[in-house]
Amino acid sequence: MRRSFPLNQGVAGNGDGVFIFHLVDSTATAGSVKTVNVTQQAVAQSFDVNIVGPPVDVKLSRAESLIETNKTSPNVNACVQAGLGVPNDSSTIGAPTSTLAFAQVFDVTNTVLTRVPVVFDTTPPTDQNTIVAFGALPSYVSVAAGGPAFVVDEPAGGVPAAAFVALCGGTQTGTTTIRSSIPILACAAGACSASTTDVATQTLTVGGVPASLLVSASPSTVVCDGAHSSTLTATISDGNGNPVADGVPVNFSVVALGSANPINTVTTGGLATSDVTPNANSGSGITVTVSAGDSSIAAPVQTSIRIDCPSADSDGDGVDDLTDNCRFTFNPTQLNTDSAPLLTPGGATDVTIADGDAYGDACDSDDDNDGIADSSEAVGCNGSGPLDPLKSDTVGDRVLDGAECALGSNPANAASKPAVPSAADDPDHDGLSTAFEISIGSNPNNQDSDGDHIPDGVEVKGYNTSPT
Repeated sequence: MRRSFPLNQGVAGNGDGVFIFHLVDSTATAGSVKTVNVTQQAVAQSFDVNIVGPPVDVKLSRAESLIETNKTSPNVNACVQAGLGVPNDSSTIGAPTSTLAFAQVFDVTNTVLTRVPVVFDTTPPTDQNTIVAFGALPSYVSVAAGGPAFVVDEPAGGVPAAAFVALCGGTQTGTTTIRSSIPILACAAGACSASTTDVATQTLTVGGVPASLLVSASPSTVVCDGAHSSTLTATISDGNGNPVADGVPVNFSVVALGSANPINTVTTGGLATSDVTPNANSGSGITVTVSAGDSSIAAPVQTSIRIDCPSADSDGDGVDDLTDNCRFTFNPTQLNTDSAPLLTPGGATDVTIADGDAYGDACDSDDDNDGIADSSEAVGCNGSGPLDPLKSDTVGDRVLDGAECALGSNPANAASKPAVPSAADDPDHDGLSTAFEISIGSNPNNQDSDGDHIPDGVEVKGYNTSPT
């Protein structure tokens, strides 16, 4: 495209050396580029003009899907900090009671358009001041950065590429629909008028203030040496049991003899964490007070949790209390015969597999978990004589020693087995008599009283586990 305007023809000058002219090209289409050449005597310049089409599409985004109610008033002045002009960083929008929404307008080639009026409204309407209110911000900004969810860069030339609005939590909780709309123009014979409307929507939930605060510690016990830490996790919910909005302030305060990092933080997904480290001189433990909420909106919720600090080695056996399997009994070898299930001489298919435990032999009253205390194995039962305290099935007859003692057979004699009850005396056919099941609290009419898929008789005779 070339248009020529001599200084003394077509374009009038006023002596300042600046000439203003309009370019009209009826062949231009959206997405095309036209080059304009300007010549004044021996001086020539050229520039490209990008041709865009009329607006046909609007897209709406928002920084967060959940914000917190302001409870007593939408307070649009506090919702958006005054005097900052445009929100060019996340501190402009005051979480957790507000967020930012922005709309971008596109032509048929998906090119971002500028200076297109966008109408924002909500359902329910903002003038009811119930769920959400609009903050007092200009219609256009060069940068919209309400958080990590989006950043709209300023286009070349400084022309705003988006229309935005601040959304402030109202007096009530609930969900509102944000709507942005633009007119779609129909053009004919050089004149354009609005023929229809394009609309984009997003939903925004306004949740309640903190009403419930639960705190857990992992681990709950640490060595008090100024180096070991426990991570506290605070779970904050509103009155409906839903996670609170992001940005709710949370404070972790160590009453004494320890430190928290960070002390002050904010929620993400209804959670906040801090690492707590007891000092070396903190004795048996420390107490941490945790609070959540903004006192200018509602009274914060508060709770406390204790981090226990046992002595490093209570029994002096050289094994730290946190790993010692007999914390108060001297046992430097940490021997634990039943640390895992014990197979009896019957082999891998033998059903006599005693249940294991985490206690070391030095403090375990039943090292082989056969149901007979170690002190009683030296005496035995039912005429057996001494039994092996480290074998759950002394003779390998596939019935635990403890079960044989309880059922009247001799655990030292492989030929001696518990009597098989009659069908009438064993209605559930689990190998245990009705009288015996009643004595241990299992159901004589249910082969698997506790529903763990292991018959009661196998639990008693082969595992030393409770069938109830």
